Amino acid sequence: MNRELIVAVVLCLCLAAGTARSADLPAPDEGKSLSGDEIKALILSDFIRYDPSYIEHRKRLANRFDRLTARLSALQAAGNEMECSNQIYLEAKWLYNYTAYWARLEERLDELEKSLEQPDQAFAADQSPETGLWGACYEEPFFKVEATILALLVLETMDESPGYAIHLPHPFDEPAEAMEHLRALLVSDIAHNGVDNRAELGNIGTVASLAYFKGYLQDYLNNRVVGLPRNQGGPGRRAAEYVSMFNRFISDWQDPASGYWGPWYQSKGHYYKSADLSFTFHIISYKRGDVDHWPEIINTTIAIKNQPYPFGWSHNGEFVNHNNYDVAKIFRYGWRHASGAQRQEMAAEIGDMLRWTLNHSLQDDGSFKTVPSFFSSQGADFYFGVSFLQTIGYWDPELRFWTTEDFPEATSVCERIKARLVAMGLKAHESSSALAQLENACG
Repeated sequence: MNRELIVAVVLCLCLAAGTARSADLPAPDEGKSLSGDEIKALILSDFIRYDPSYIEHRKRLANRFDRLTARLSALQAAGNEMECSNQIYLEAKWLYNYTAYWARLEERLDELEKSLEQPDQAFAADQSPETGLWGACYEEPFFKVEATILALLVLETMDESPGYAIHLPHPFDEPAEAMEHLRALLVSDIAHNGVDNRAELGNIGTVASLAYFKGYLQDYLNNRVVGLPRNQGGPGRRAAEYVSMFNRFISDWQDPASGYWGPWYQSKGHYYKSADLSFTFHIISYKRGDVDHWPEIINTTIAIKNQPYPFGWSHNGEFVNHNNYDVAKIFRYGWRHASGAQRQEMAAEIGDMLRWTLNHSLQDDGSFKTVPSFFSSQGADFYFGVSFLQTIGYWDPELRFWTTEDFPEATSVCERIKARLVAMGLKAHESSSALAQLENACG
């Protein structure tokens, strides 16, 4: 793995620019591959090495975190967007799951609790006149960058330009500082730093994939958005350079043995690599299946079914619609590359996921059951449930790549979900995306 290339590309993907400096990084064949259970155990062990009271702190804060999550979910289910609260919640969730920064977490939980008393939070969905960024209630720069690219996606569909020029947050505003920051993300050293970089690297990777693999966005970003470094010297002048570098980065990062992409971990002088379902899904999805090592990807996806997310499909031993959608999308793109035996296994797994979604996740009122420990928003609950059903062709026989079975109840299911989502009146990006899919599926 070429660290200089990776750092330069990730920097570009955060819409910054600079010259990468070389640094030590293991080659792909140097790191030892670990299963999801093994990676989880390594991460926990290294957090305890950083903070011997790590488990006690998590237990102490778990009840409060769960209680606030339930309140936020209920407020959104009642039709309140709660955009500011949701941003604070997602940042607190990151602190809880990926860091040992307890004081910061408690501050964010205090702010979350206070924000829940304010139902009208429309301001949090607005672009900042000062910075041009979205994500007003986030503190971490990488969350603001992600919120900004998602907002630009919405504006593109509406054929509207952002109202203000975009100015990157610190540390992405200075190439040298951004480089130092991003270098630290590529391999996590939890025992020394108290943070697992996976979440931030994943967010940046998503921004990258959206910015450079979504073809229809290129003209918009080049010509309708002011302030992006890709447009320095003229609209889109540097964009092609960044796309080329990102494609090289993706190729170099992929593990040929598993076909997967994932974060690396340094522990006690050794390097370990993971097979990350979410990272792999995003790359395959945004590249529309144009990746190498498909037989290995399919075998690995099937093999990690019972491993814990994000290094498998399982969340506390159960399915969740988010992971089902990721797996189904991988299977859809991989179907033409699969052997007969692989197709049989893939079809059986999709059937199991479908039965779970219809019989356990989908509720009588048309909503999807919230899994508190996997919750990100009510809109996300709808988005992933609907997207899974759409991906496997539940409503459209032409998309039903995995079976010839008919689903006569599909239209009524579609109408039930749509009626519930319309009644809730949520307008955030994920809610709107789910509703658009439903309108195409059932009118």
